[in-house]
Amino acid sequence: MARMPKTERQQRIAGTFDPPVEIVQEAAEKYVDLLMMRMQTQENENTARRELIDLMIEHDVMECETDGYKVNRIHLEEDKVKVKKLDEKVEA
Repeated sequence: MARMPKTERQQRIAGTFDPPVEIVQEAAEKYVDLLMMRMQTQENENTARRELIDLMIEHDVMECETDGYKVNRIHLEEDKVKVKKLDEKVEA
């Protein structure tokens, strides 16, 4: 049986990685937390925008002002759909 010379390193196993440096791990966790918050904020903004457009259409309003901002309904785009994969859970 041949022995590996002491200077050679063991080969990496596919799918594994070295444990991250603690400060890098903390920075990654902070970034992911902020990313998830931004995604939730974006979802809330999209819902509020759709509700605003629907109300402006319902009441035939093209513009309004609030807190120093002017809101214009300038383009009516067609409805969009969002496709989401359902959970694979099967109810008995």
